[in-house]
Order: sequence, then structure tokens, then C-alpha cells
Amino acid sequence: MPALPLQLVVRGGVTGPAAVVEKDKPQGAILEANEAARRRGVLPGMRYAAALSLAPDLHAREVPPAATAAGVEEVATILRRFSPGVEPAPVDAEPGVFWLDVAGLARLYASAGAWAREVRAALAAAGFRAAVVVGFSRFGTYAVARSLGGARAVAFARPADEDAAARRVPLGRVGIEPRARDDLAKLGVATVGQLCALPATGIARRFGAEARRLHELAAGKLDEPLTPAIPPEALVRRIDLDDPEADVESLTFRGKQLLDPLLPLLMRRGEALAELTVRLG
Repeated sequence: MPALPLQLVVRGGVTGPAAVVEKDKPQGAILEANEAARRRGVLPGMRYAAALSLAPDLHAREVPPAATAAGVEEVATILRRFSPGVEPAPVDAEPGVFWLDVAGLARLYASAGAWAREVRAALAAAGFRAAVVVGFSRFGTYAVARSLGGARAVAFARPADEDAAARRVPLGRVGIEPRARDDLAKLGVATVGQLCALPATGIARRFGAEARRLHELAAGKLDEPLTPAIPPEALVRRIDLDDPEADVESLTFRGKQLLDPLLPLLMRRGEALAELTVRLG
């Protein structure tokens, strides 16, 4: 999901230029900008005041880490409708990247491509733009998804097809440090495949530890197993009444009976009851 914090800004119906700012002050830096803002010349790294001089109608907002984390959890909740194994990337690293375990789902969907399209449609219905890739390796699916810019759903039939597509991905799409990317470009190394063709020895010394890790990931040496995030257990209590109950006071008392044992469980999780909504129908 490209630029998840920016998607959180524009999902409310913003259609013009929009951006995420480090601080809502003239000297605050632009962190992310949508295409409408980029067409006006607003780019990441620019000061907010300079961006406003180019796009006076710029809709800019701070997105604090807590808001991004809430967005990640909202997306993860949607994704758990399609797979019980959902692993979000760390919020402070790459918010908007998710890996899902699709093992055992073949009988529920006509094809892997159909599953990917349904996932993408569900995210779109919630106001999110995403690319969904079904494949065979953690890095391969990640690299191809990053290259799609949130535009498509793709399912690979063979590991060789996924590997070939991943090797064509530009290095700038896979989160490599800009300086290492530029140094590699001077040597004519611009894609994942060209990076893999380099000898492993000396990459860390010449281009940094991040480039070495990327080389090992692309070569399949660090294909780590999926580590799904376990959602918190839903705290549910219920009572079945023998006869219909119409007395509000009695129902309120019954509700209190159900609520009282849940409060200590919330406390143990470091949470508290903030609001109570009662619906009678």
C-alpha cells in the first residue's frame, strides 16, 4: 500500500493536492505528496511554506505514529477476513507493507488471482489503494508489489516467473538507501537482478550493510518465515434469556452483570472502557 500515511490523509474525499508534513508549521518538511501536488512541483523534502507557494490549496496534515499504527491495524483487520496469518511490517519501517499466508485457501477461491482481486477490492471499498501479489517468496512478492504502485493484483503460477519479475524491479522501488542506490547506478547497477549479479563479497564494504542485506534477500538467502501478528482476543460475554424481556431497568442490570467481569480483563491488557453503547431492537 504505497504511502499509507498519505492515504489516511486523502481517504476522506480530498481530490486536490495533498501532502503529509513533518510539522504543521511553515518550516515543517513535506514527507509525502500525492500526484496532484507533485504536478504543482510539491516534492518530499520541501518546506511546507515553499509547498504552499506552489499550491496554495494544498491539503497538508501531520500523521502521528499513533494514527499510522491505527491505520495499519484497520488494514490488518480487513486482511484477516482473507487469511488468518497477517504480518504487518513495523510501523516505523514500512507502514503499508503486509504479508499474508495463503496456504490452504485454494479450495475457497477459484484461483490465486481471484483471491488477490477480492483482497484488493475489499481494501478499495475501505478507501485504500493497494497492489496485491501472490507468489512464492517474501522478497519476490514484496519487490513486485512495490513496483506496481498500488495499481494491480498479480498472481504468479511458477517461482521462476516471480523471480524474473522481481529481478526487473528498479532498486529505487525496494527501499535501498539513496546514496547506495546512486553509487550503484554509477556502475550501471539499476535493478534487483543486476544487484544479484554482483559478487557478495565486498558489497557491505563498498555500499553499506543495507545493500548487503538487500543482496542476500534478493538471492533468497534470508527468506524468513512468516510471523503473523496475533490479534487481541475479543472479550465477549453473553446471556440467553428464558423469556422476552421488555423492562429497560432489568436489561440494564443484565448488561452490568455481563460487563463487570470484562473490566478486570481490560485492565490486565493495559486498556480501559472509554465508551459504552447500548442498542435495543
